[in-house]
Amino acid sequence: MQVKTASAWKIMWNEIYHDKIALLGLILFILIVSTVYIWAIFIDPVDAGFVDLRTRLLPPSSDFWLGTDSAGRDMLHQLILSARNSFNIAFLVTAGGATIGILFGLFAGFYGGHVDNVLMRLLNFIGMVPFLMLIIIFVSLIPSYSAIQFAGIMILFSWQGTAVLLRIKALQQGRLDYVAASKTLGTPNVVIIFREVLPNLISIIVSNLTLAMAINQDEIGELLFNGLHFAAGSFIPPNHAALMDLSLPGFPYNPELANQILDDAGFTMGADGFRTWPDGSPLVVNWGRIQDLSTDHIIVPLYQQSWAAIGINVQLWQGRTHDQNVMWDVLDYDDDNDEIHIYTARWANVGPNPQGRWGHLQWNPSRYTSEEFDRLVANLSDIRAFDQAFMRQAYAELQAYMQENVFFFPGRWQITLTALNNRVARWDTRPGIPPSEYGWQSIRLTAAEPYSR
Repeated sequence: MQVKTASAWKIMWNEIYHDKIALLGLILFILIVSTVYIWAIFIDPVDAGFVDLRTRLLPPSSDFWLGTDSAGRDMLHQLILSARNSFNIAFLVTAGGATIGILFGLFAGFYGGHVDNVLMRLLNFIGMVPFLMLIIIFVSLIPSYSAIQFAGIMILFSWQGTAVLLRIKALQQGRLDYVAASKTLGTPNVVIIFREVLPNLISIIVSNLTLAMAINQDEIGELLFNGLHFAAGSFIPPNHAALMDLSLPGFPYNPELANQILDDAGFTMGADGFRTWPDGSPLVVNWGRIQDLSTDHIIVPLYQQSWAAIGINVQLWQGRTHDQNVMWDVLDYDDDNDEIHIYTARWANVGPNPQGRWGHLQWNPSRYTSEEFDRLVANLSDIRAFDQAFMRQAYAELQAYMQENVFFFPGRWQITLTALNNRVARWDTRPGIPPSEYGWQSIRLTAAEPYSR
């Protein structure tokens, strides 16, 4: 007897159908998009752009439902036409950029060797090109361009992040046994790439990714710390910004996507408002946090309620925060402790190299490692890293790997303000400079009295 399995589309539809909010959102999205595209057919772009000073700045009426602008043009017609162009550009750029990035990353990672080197050198070259400046140049050179042409320009520079992520994962998958078995059976490489490797790259590290997207770090930095904290998109400190890969998306606040990922992974919402494991058992995450008396009373409940908003029940380990020495002793040395599932801590090191906290070293509080990760970290200290291009590439590959595997997600960077009298000499406010560069004994005043403004 042949057993039929549900297709991916059927599974996705069942998930949406049984989630009333998701179904309502899908219906509204289809209605809005359909209305925009159908209505735009009956609008003449020439008439919509016609300037009529006699009808300028009119309020909404039966003739002009949204009123008119300062040139007398119908605001509703302009809204419909601009929305259609925005949808066209968004759909084309997303589909085109993702397609190029997936193909580029798959082939570079799967084949490796010379193919990978050539493709990654090409990617490095494209990454050094100023994206915004090139778009301005293209738009300036083309006297009259359509939304399709503009989308084509955007596609040329929107696929690098996807390519880097897919390459890292493809490098891992390409060395696994199932790929070797397929090659032994004579399966063509192209078939292996698209039929076997690509499906394994679609999976997302669910737990950490959703936890990261549930916290609005920018809002915390702006409202709680008066703008002196800001969301971190990488493990690299801002004072080493030249090594940051700005093409990576990071983990921006996105509770809707976090809920969707959890739903797709089978973590269903229980009657108590918290999710359960796919087998129905309660999902409880123990959180180890280093004590911070100045902010614990705000940050702890804020994080917990943010995670609870996507259905994740996060509880403090042992019901409280801990002294940093106690926490680091447990994280660094107690290998038998399986009670802490996630932890938050500060990274005070101003250097970009993360070897002190991850990998096969004495301290590895996350307990995470892999052969690929060890290789990427080792590249940072390789003698070849004296070459600037190699060093930037090594950091870019490590950032892409950490973005994809999500065993760590950055929270916020902190800005420190230093009040400095204008008479002080031999003091440098750059991170890591004072007092190691000159020494406290070298600091001196240049005048007996403060300078007048």
